Amino acid sequence: MKWVGIGLVTAPHGVHGEVRVRVDTDFPERFEEAKTLTLLLASEPGDRAPRTASERAALQSRAFDVEGIRSHKRMLLLKLKGVDDRDAAEKLRNAEIVIRPDQVKPLPEGSWYIFDLEGLEVFDEEGRRLGVLDEVLQSAANDVYVVKGEREILIPAIKDVIREVDVAGGRMTVKLLEGL
Repeated sequence: MKWVGIGLVTAPHGVHGEVRVRVDTDFPERFEEAKTLTLLLASEPGDRAPRTASERAALQSRAFDVEGIRSHKRMLLLKLKGVDDRDAAEKLRNAEIVIRPDQVKPLPEGSWYIFDLEGLEVFDEEGRRLGVLDEVLQSAANDVYVVKGEREILIPAIKDVIREVDVAGGRMTVKLLEGL
């Protein structure tokens, strides 16, 4: 199944099973409204969090009922049913909190979710296929698209470079900068 990440369990909090959650959505109110949350569990507790759609698809999902949620130092503290002590909470470290693509909120025209972009075929302005957009790296300045083809290309997600995005058609057209 294809999943969309909305948060990441970063660590246990205290001794009663709460976990710290980094919020990775522009709509944090969805946590307040949730009665159940789905987590993608790492193969081994503490494994690195998934970054790509293919990594997410390979992980086991598990739904948890939400017992409590509160804000704490720019993060959320989450209490899940059945996670009652620090050891159980530790097993959720690096678990990604996800939703199905049909649960996302609509975005304004000209904006896309990362999961919409991953998997698009990328072409230059002359029509040459560069590869497939495999991953979106988020940085302070702008996102960077990792395109894997004959070679890996890093493409800055800026208006001067991204010429057209056709999610329905499964393609993106870019203007390559000097040196790419």
